[in-house]
Amino acid sequence: MKAKWLPLFALGPLSAVFAQQMPRFSSHAQLVMVDVQVTEKGTGRIVELLGPKDFEIYDEGHRQEIREFHFETTPIDFVFLFYGKTGWGPAKDINAYYRGVAAAYSELRPGDRAALLRSDSAAQVDVPMTADTGELTKHRSRRPQGYDHLYDAVKAATALFPRPRDPARRRVIVAVTDDIERGSKTGLDPLITDLLEADATLDEVVCVWGEQPSREAGVGGVWGIPRVSRRIGGGQRTGASLRDAVQATGGEAIPGDLIQEKFPELMRRIRMRYLLGFYVEPAARREFHQIEVRLAPEAQKRNPNALIRARRGYYSVPASTGSQPGQTTN
Repeated sequence: MKAKWLPLFALGPLSAVFAQQMPRFSSHAQLVMVDVQVTEKGTGRIVELLGPKDFEIYDEGHRQEIREFHFETTPIDFVFLFYGKTGWGPAKDINAYYRGVAAAYSELRPGDRAALLRSDSAAQVDVPMTADTGELTKHRSRRPQGYDHLYDAVKAATALFPRPRDPARRRVIVAVTDDIERGSKTGLDPLITDLLEADATLDEVVCVWGEQPSREAGVGGVWGIPRVSRRIGGGQRTGASLRDAVQATGGEAIPGDLIQEKFPELMRRIRMRYLLGFYVEPAARREFHQIEVRLAPEAQKRNPNALIRARRGYYSVPASTGSQPGQTTN
């Protein structure tokens, strides 16, 4: 049986010793939580059995002490976004898509919450954030909606997370889309800012519905859900996609071919991520802080092919907002 690391507060005497070594912070210190995926290059295998001493976090080049540590046990707030061209291929491929969505939903666990959006407006949400994840199954046969305003749709998805931010819960947007952006009011940089301020990881399943796979899009695939190249998505054709936003939040983008198998696999990888937290004193003003997550030298030696995905930064909370311990603000 594979061991699972527990939150630091559940580690008994170890947590007490760990806490004694930590610097003290004011009552208004900001807790910054960082969602981290560690996989093996080439295989995509999740690197498990890492502890808090196996990670290093740098905030603007300064190493921070890890005060919170979780793996796989943290409940998640999901927003599922289905947005893109609505053309379809043969019925067998439509059914594969529906089965893939149903299989992805089956990966939700008790304690998770989820919402469903097929629009570029949060006011037109199909399923608002709910702990009754069975509500999603009533909509599993609905097709993607919308076409041009992909960035606006992702921005609308960020608005569906409950406020204030609960640091005990992870936030994930899963976008099933053709990855083609045209004409959004929201630009890419403001969208990345919204995602980082929401503390949300953006993951993407790229499906090119109803189009014959081109030589540029890769070899193989099935009609309706063709194979997508490693470059992934609309940037090949329009110069605009979600790839930079996915990378900035530490998420993952996968091609939508074989969606019946790959979509639930993505959901399992989303679950098996580390959640690391550190405290910072309130800032004089709101500003962006660049962060970097590394494996400690000994952990790197044990895992020489490790690939780390984590968000690239966070926005500080000014002292005037009065952030409380254990909270972050949007």
